[in-house]
Amino acid sequence: MRVTVNWPIRILANPAFETLTGYTLAEAIGNTPRILKSGKHQKIFYERMWKTLRAGKVWTGKIINKRKDETLYNQDTSITPVKDSKGEITHFIAINRDATQLTMVQDRMAVSEKLASTGLLAAGIAHEINNPLSVIMGLSQILAEEKGIPESLRTDLNTITDQARRAGSITQGLLRFSRGQQPAKSQVSIGSILKQISPLVAYDFKRRGIALTVLSPNDDRKLLADPDQIQQVLLNLLINAKHAVESSPKKKVSVSVAYTKTEAVLSVHDTGCGMEPGVMKNIFDPFFTTKPVGQGTGLGLAISYSIAVDHGGTLEVDSEPGKGSEFRLILPLLVES
Repeated sequence: MRVTVNWPIRILANPAFETLTGYTLAEAIGNTPRILKSGKHQKIFYERMWKTLRAGKVWTGKIINKRKDETLYNQDTSITPVKDSKGEITHFIAINRDATQLTMVQDRMAVSEKLASTGLLAAGIAHEINNPLSVIMGLSQILAEEKGIPESLRTDLNTITDQARRAGSITQGLLRFSRGQQPAKSQVSIGSILKQISPLVAYDFKRRGIALTVLSPNDDRKLLADPDQIQQVLLNLLINAKHAVESSPKKKVSVSVAYTKTEAVLSVHDTGCGMEPGVMKNIFDPFFTTKPVGQGTGLGLAISYSIAVDHGGTLEVDSEPGKGSEFRLILPLLVES
């Protein structure tokens, strides 16, 4: 059966549609839902939806749509076929609800639950590994100090000591992650945090030919935060950005800050290779890393996310393959009474 599709915005749209999508009623009426298409769904998604609707059944689901200003939003949708007296489908009525905020909250809860469960596991693993590591480091150091051993053997023993020490630092990171160290909050200006960041990485970035720009705010707005922990988050983001741009023709990293009425948004943007959607989905998971073996533990972003949440904020990412990435540390501004 062929169906002439008459979606509601071809005939009627209410003011809530105008608010949600950014299109005026005059722009919407007479148009088709294609103006909202985000490109985030595969062809089969729409084929299954229309198969349900053409069978005369109600379709419900989640759709990622695009507003007039090109920003995306999540929408809970219920579409009902309307039939005439002969039982033939003539129109469709869609009831939509903006689920963007709900989806963000659910995503944050899912990440927090992963972090909590992984923290318990990490504590047990770190404790069990530390003891044999201490033995390995101690014996290798003793043997390396023995007189008369071949220099090649001494070199190998020093390598064992270095790698054991590295493994030890990883287990210490696991312990810090699992214990969830509470921030020691104080009033701190955003400008002072950003001013302290640049000197810590400037030399390494310059040596690698990476252009670093840190845009400090002119005002003195403040956070109630642990400055060391916020600095740790920004350093983690900058280290990741450094790795992302190393093979890029344009090696640029920038740090900036913007504000809403209640929040500060600290952004780290790079011109690197960007990330596929599948990578972005898991980027804050503990132990997930795209770096080569030996160059990353997959804990940096997980710990950074935990710090952001402990400060009443969050950590977000936007990325596209070939177009770089932007991480946003969103923190509540201090409201002075």
